[in-house]
Amino acid sequence: MKNLHLLNQAHQSKFQLSAGETGSILTGFICALPSIIFSFSLGFPVAALADTCVPATPDGAGLQACLDSAFDGDTILLPAGTYAPVVERVPGDPRSVTFDLFKSVILESYAGAILSGDLNGDDDGAGGNTGDNAKNVIRSTSGSTLQITLRGLTVRGGNGSVGAGILIANNNTSLTMDDVDFSGNRASAWGGGLYMRGSTLNIHNSSFTNNAAGITGGGINIVAPTMVSIENSTFSENHARVVGGINIASSLGSFSDVSITASSF
Repeated sequence: MKNLHLLNQAHQSKFQLSAGETGSILTGFICALPSIIFSFSLGFPVAALADTCVPATPDGAGLQACLDSAFDGDTILLPAGTYAPVVERVPGDPRSVTFDLFKSVILESYAGAILSGDLNGDDDGAGGNTGDNAKNVIRSTSGSTLQITLRGLTVRGGNGSVGAGILIANNNTSLTMDDVDFSGNRASAWGGGLYMRGSTLNIHNSSFTNNAAGITGGGINIVAPTMVSIENSTFSENHARVVGGINIASSLGSFSDVSITASSF
């Protein structure tokens, strides 16, 4: 099974890495979040200092409360614990619960916090008992220009059709991840661990293990990205009908904005 696949729709060119190989594709750049956000009120510039929120309880409700109160540039610092989403995106559909990101925030943990789609805590660790899991653990489809950072987290147990771990269907999003582990996420179509469309992706020191997709991109599926940078990361035991590790499809004329270095597949 091919583990890395870059498809240029304009020229139908492909780049592939087989299992056990490492790859380096040109060089990219890293986006950084500003620590100060400038806004305007009554015509006068106002500097808003970023704030930090620690959930009152180490669970999904506590995290959701921080997300609800967050402003652009805020940090949410998660203690150790397992955080399952609680807000239904579609009323009456318990599996539509998700952590919906519609602000430019930093989610980080220095204690190994887990964001989990296992709503009932009954996953068997072998892909069973997942029929009642959340369709997307994290979701961002707001249409706004966002800068999202995830650091020191595990994302696991999502079970949906697209982007079971994380779904970014927002052309204006920049997603940066450092020390983030994806495991046990299942998508019936594309992007078991992560699905992104038309966005910027930076991944550092992260892992994608035992994620799956019914069609392509068991670990990651990216469509029409503006920039992709992956370094010091590992992809193992990810499965799909076509491409298990990473599938990147672009309508651009080249892959000059794709950089994958010091990573294994």
